[in-house]
Amino acid sequence: MGSMSEAIAEVKEVFREIMLHVLECEDELILELNDPGLKEAVRRHFENLRSQLAKVYVRKLRKEYEREIKAFSERLDVTFLPSKLIPRPPRSRDRARTWIERLSSILENYEEAIKQLRKKAS
Repeated sequence: MGSMSEAIAEVKEVFREIMLHVLECEDELILELNDPGLKEAVRRHFENLRSQLAKVYVRKLRKEYEREIKAFSERLDVTFLPSKLIPRPPRSRDRARTWIERLSSILENYEEAIKQLRKKAS
């Protein structure tokens, strides 16, 4: 599952670099222009561009998260999942990441128990 987290980190890093580049381009263009109307048009155009980039970024990130959750749930054996409720993650944190971390730690704790149960069952 580590490689998927790396993929998510890479998406974030690439997005950060693109956004910085876009901001630099906007600043350079604004400095070149004297007409306030043109400056405003350039600002609007770049704002729109950033908004489009953010949408692409969110879609890409969601896809990586879904892939990570899918990979995780394939490891999950629902039959032996503990019945106690898992506390909801706090709002301030990245919820998907928190759920993955919590479920992963539960899974690790129970993987040994599952092996023992399977031995007894067979």
